[in-house]
Amino acid sequence: MCIKKYLKHYTKCVVEKLNYFCDRAFVNFIYKNMDLSKKYVFVDLSLIGDVLVSLPYYEKFFREIPDNDIQLVSLPITTNIFKKLIPNVVSINPFKFKYNPYYRINILKKIGRCECCAITHPNRTKNMEYLCLKINSRYKIAYKGEYIYEIERKNPPLNLFSHIINNPYCNEKIVHISKHLKVFFEDLNYILFNKYKNFSISKNDYYTTFKKFNENLYTLDLKEKYNCDKYIVILTDASTPYRKYPSKDWQIILNNLPKDIKIIQIGLNKFPLKHPNLIDLTGKTTLDETMLIVMNSSLVIGNETGLTHLGYLSGVPTVCILGGGHFGRFLPWPEFEDIVKCVYEPMDCFQCGWKCKYVDLRKGEVPPCISQIPPESVLTAIEKLNELYKIFP
Repeated sequence: MCIKKYLKHYTKCVVEKLNYFCDRAFVNFIYKNMDLSKKYVFVDLSLIGDVLVSLPYYEKFFREIPDNDIQLVSLPITTNIFKKLIPNVVSINPFKFKYNPYYRINILKKIGRCECCAITHPNRTKNMEYLCLKINSRYKIAYKGEYIYEIERKNPPLNLFSHIINNPYCNEKIVHISKHLKVFFEDLNYILFNKYKNFSISKNDYYTTFKKFNENLYTLDLKEKYNCDKYIVILTDASTPYRKYPSKDWQIILNNLPKDIKIIQIGLNKFPLKHPNLIDLTGKTTLDETMLIVMNSSLVIGNETGLTHLGYLSGVPTVCILGGGHFGRFLPWPEFEDIVKCVYEPMDCFQCGWKCKYVDLRKGEVPPCISQIPPESVLTAIEKLNELYKIFP
């Protein structure tokens, strides 16, 4: 086992060295023959939930810059989301970018040289750093980082950036991501344009942003394709297995929902459940279709995942089954407490950063902060929203 680990580490080091020499030999030559454009390149390799929460900030910030001067680099899964805001989005595979010199050179040629390259997400991951530092730009900007992600990092290459935007919450374990986004975009606006602009984003700003999204997506005829009219959505999937609420508890919830209400189940992975009016669309929809289904539903019930955030951010009554790992980074969110009900069981280990002391999360085991949430609590939250929004007939 130790020999395997050593060989893996050794191979990785050799590949990284070879990549370094390839870059010295080819990338610098390519850039030498390129004119410096006046565009700004923004790097955001975050996942769907983080992107959705940051969209109104991007929308407000991009008003300052002509479309032709903006380029954004994203993950393939979020490229279509960003394209609803700006036309010039480059999709990259971070692993291939790091270890495949041919792929990396082609991506860098596509991006070109620029005036400024900025990591536009508070969680400044290693992949974002690596990409930003490879792009040829006069200025490189990043946020110092959220405490929960930075605390265990060794020697992040902050000295290689022209500007580091300070984190005023560095003494707090977790604060809501919107606070970091506000600080970041206000400072970025000042660095680039030498003027202060308030980036306080309200609940109505979110509703307005996602109303535009809904209108842009509504070319898809879901009513005809899936026989959908009035329905609720359940999100039984999650980005990581350990965030999934157990299937036996989901089944109890479905057993107690009205038999005549149409329920659409969406996600990537199969999660067998039963209900007289259940439409199982797991693995059958595109991201655009999935977003459209969520934004036009009467109620969303889900694990804490990106599409659950899309529900309440677009004005749909939402129940979120919430674990404690990053408690407070997204939810609970006081400004939205009328439309999203968070169901959780408080424990003294909350905000552990998903380093659970009770189970092995690497094996997909569900931590007690999720597995011990009684389905009756979820049903109570559904009933509270039903009283407010008359969801069920």
